[in-house]
Amino acid sequence: MIQTVSAQKWEVGGFLGGSNYAGDLARVIVPSETNFSAGAFGKYNFTSTWSYRFGINYAKISGGDYNFSEYKNRNLDFFSPIWELDNRLEFNYRKFGIRPREHKSTPYVFTGLNVFYFNPKTRYNGTIVELHRYGTEGQKLDGGRNYLLAGISIPLGIGYRIAFTENWVLGAEIGFRKTFTDYLDDVSKTYPDFALLLEKQGNTAVQLSDRSAGVEPFERKADSGDLRGNPNAKDWYLMAGITLSYRFTPIRCGFSNY
Repeated sequence: MIQTVSAQKWEVGGFLGGSNYAGDLARVIVPSETNFSAGAFGKYNFTSTWSYRFGINYAKISGGDYNFSEYKNRNLDFFSPIWELDNRLEFNYRKFGIRPREHKSTPYVFTGLNVFYFNPKTRYNGTIVELHRYGTEGQKLDGGRNYLLAGISIPLGIGYRIAFTENWVLGAEIGFRKTFTDYLDDVSKTYPDFALLLEKQGNTAVQLSDRSAGVEPFERKADSGDLRGNPNAKDWYLMAGITLSYRFTPIRCGFSNY
């Protein structure tokens, strides 16, 4: 007699794909700003329809006013790493697996609550600089607090997976991350008091805050208090790509009567 002790509950795998962002320096997804993303994950399959997935992901995001003629004079740009602790629930539209009455392929959806780290940077005079340290919107003036470089995001995504052997699963997915920060790109509110910023943070902070002087032909410099971004809309980032995972074979035990 052979008895199945456990179904294919545990799974490990990896993710490889691209990443992008939408925010103050890209109100829509710009395909040319697609960057690299990758990750590794573990998964526990509660049933053939519900799973819990946990892992770590890396992505790069970027954007700039050079992509939009109407924002050319603002002349801001950035790039940032994203390190993400992925924590999600997945739901299969069809019962997924290799057992009778299960399907070897299915679409799925997912959501959860992730923690991520970011650090917006740009190139200034040929050098990569971290924008956060300069308080480009006056965050550090008059005892103010700068924005945090860590936050939470809500992943909202869809995908499709196929079990092409008993143990191996191939999938494709796209997941948008809703964040609660408006500073993935270091742009959110208004231009600061430039005189005070110069006094407290130095000339580099002023130059990074207002980069309109680098535009040709030059139009005008920004004034203190002018809108620098849109504080009413939070930033998003996304990851899309291919997953490959291994489902551990069920433990089986048996005995014979002679």
